[in-house]
Amino acid sequence: MSGFGLCDRLVRNGASRNLQGTLVGDEPVPAYDRVNLSSFFSGRSVEDLLLASRDWYRDHKIELVTGRRIERIDRGGKQVIDDRNQVYDYDQLVLATGSHAFVPPIPGAALEGVFVYRTLNDLESIREYCRVHSVHRGAVIGGGLLGLEAAKIMTDLGLQVSVIEMAPGLMPRQLNSEEAVLLRERIEAMGLDIHLVRRTESIVRNGETLTLRFGNADDLQVDLLIIAAGVRPNDQLAESAGLELSSRRGIVIDRSLRTSDASIYAIGECAAFDDHVFGLAAPCYRMADVLAKRLGGGDDQFQGADESAELKLMGVQVATLGAQIGESPGGVVIKHEDDSGIRKLLIERGKIVGASCVGPWAELAQVRQAINRQARLWPWQRRRFLRTGSAWSPGGNLPVHDWPGDAVICSCLSVSKSTIMQLSGDGKRDVPSIAATCGAST
Repeated sequence: MSGFGLCDRLVRNGASRNLQGTLVGDEPVPAYDRVNLSSFFSGRSVEDLLLASRDWYRDHKIELVTGRRIERIDRGGKQVIDDRNQVYDYDQLVLATGSHAFVPPIPGAALEGVFVYRTLNDLESIREYCRVHSVHRGAVIGGGLLGLEAAKIMTDLGLQVSVIEMAPGLMPRQLNSEEAVLLRERIEAMGLDIHLVRRTESIVRNGETLTLRFGNADDLQVDLLIIAAGVRPNDQLAESAGLELSSRRGIVIDRSLRTSDASIYAIGECAAFDDHVFGLAAPCYRMADVLAKRLGGGDDQFQGADESAELKLMGVQVATLGAQIGESPGGVVIKHEDDSGIRKLLIERGKIVGASCVGPWAELAQVRQAINRQARLWPWQRRRFLRTGSAWSPGGNLPVHDWPGDAVICSCLSVSKSTIMQLSGDGKRDVPSIAATCGAST
């Protein structure tokens, strides 16, 4: 997605006209939408998931090479060599190699019937395994974002599903214990089994059945297992070329997105900025924005990126916006809880700097705006929020006509309301033409 994002922005800013670009990827298809990968099991085809067709690359004179893995970088000769000994020359090289699924060192993790959840090929393998074998019960190791997405694809396949998590709560990186308890209750109400504080010691296959053995609980028998225990940067190519890596892995980059070699850049989940790897689409696209402008002659710099997450997990709305609640020593958290869910605002020096929710919150767009502008929360608004769950009057989200111009409409691409209004004023009055110009909704 990051590689395509860079090509897309080079086309949009006109820089691609002055560049001869080649994009090489080891998967057999062009870049696709990993964020909505689970929709593959609810009817979307491979073509539906593509971010752009092969024709798009050809029309914009970008050479697209798929099904080839770059095996070596010759920094001295400014060349890269793929797994068929094809050589590609470069003046500037961009590493957008992404990440791979992390598989814990569990005996039996390589057995038949055990899968990871990362690529279209993984999903096709899972579907084929279910078609050939008698699969009724599945499990996923990992109760984070990826694990719950994997659990959803199992339910879409009609399986009874167990979720196994080492931590005492679901989504341990995003949610505190109170929010995790509510999310667990909502997901269990849908018929899933949640097993927390479970340490998987081994996986054993007996005929068509897999037995998961835990160090602190009874065995669990399933027909299919998905391991979704996180991801790790694909930085081995950079490492073999002698590029500097972060202490936590990931290719070290500076504010210009350069690596330790001035002719090589890195963007996306393979890159480490200030010893941190960004694992969401929006920060990766922000890197693509900056690099596209720099390759076009600009001097933009990457200053970090917002890691807000707003999504529906198994139909339950979950959001963490702005500063992480629990990581602000001087912040004050105010909470509203009712039958619909939990809503929280993080206040620092009287200003809204973060928020989270489990359950519906119609005002999330307005909350995001308030965080971006660090709007003040007045005492009457605090009282109103504690009483009703809404800080504004009247309750509910503001009509879009009343949003300020800098309100973000498309968070992945950071497209504001003013940009869309300008396009509308220029005669682009329908969604396809606006999307084609600024990328919003794509």
